[in-house]
Amino acid sequence: MIELTYDEFKELVSNNFLKSHPIETRLFHKLSGKHKGRYKEDVKDIYTNELPINKDKMMELYTRTRLLIDYISGMTDQFALEEFQNLSAIK
Repeated sequence: MIELTYDEFKELVSNNFLKSHPIETRLFHKLSGKHKGRYKEDVKDIYTNELPINKDKMMELYTRTRLLIDYISGMTDQFALEEFQNLSAIK
């Protein structure tokens, strides 16, 4: 999800789906509503700007990174291993 462009991630957040990135979409669906809500609140001013400047895009990327860190920090070791196996299609 970090590798998605600003526009791609904005589309994923807005539509809850990004056809060209099924793994990122799947991971996005696994994030808690609480964390996604916090992310949306933090970037709402950036998203309403039609032409965000680079500073805004960097702030969005920081907020997105924090979203993922919050998700990962809540994982147990076993859950993290299972998520890795599911996302990597390793059994």
